[in-house]
Amino acid sequence: SKIVSSETASSSTDCISVPTDPRQINLSPTYHTIPLPVTSAVDVQIRVVVGESCGRHLGEPSFNIGNYPVCIVMQAAVMTDVETLQFEARERPTPDDDEVLVRISDVGICGSDLHYYTEGKIGDFVVEDPIVLGHESAGEVVEVGDAVESPKVGDRVTIEPGVPCRRCEFCKRGEYHLCDGITFMATPPDDGAFVEYVAWPADFVY
Repeated sequence: SKIVSSETASSSTDCISVPTDPRQINLSPTYHTIPLPVTSAVDVQIRVVVGESCGRHLGEPSFNIGNYPVCIVMQAAVMTDVETLQFEARERPTPDDDEVLVRISDVGICGSDLHYYTEGKIGDFVVEDPIVLGHESAGEVVEVGDAVESPKVGDRVTIEPGVPCRRCEFCKRGEYHLCDGITFMATPPDDGAFVEYVAWPADFVY
């Protein structure tokens, strides 16, 4: 199995190119065009993994070429140990009805990222498993969930990294930054934005 970078797919072509026979990825440049629905009005770069590792490591395949499973993936910079980052192929997320899919273009490096990277912890938050850092992110919306009216595909956006429970007393009085149930990017155990794509609640994307 191998990561394959496709030709650029757009709303006008709605396809990607992958080898006709995945066993020949390293042997032949012969490609076959496979129709693939793309809900984006902007160009998207698609990576795929072909073969056994798709189902074994990346969940259900996105589609099949004959008997070969194919997964749409993205690259992620994963902190696997203190001062250690490595690139991994991860399944590209699909936005839920209330989410948007953002193709990440820029991520700032915060002091918290540096603490996690150099020390593996900040106070009570300790990195015990591999984690994706980065929470100051921006990019372009390439897909929206069925219930999302704004933002729209093609919008350039920034992502608010903390999503609260929306139900506790703090959330109800507008102090959602104090929510005990908040999910915050790049804070154990939640992954951050050093990835190619992030699916995130639309009302926390601006």
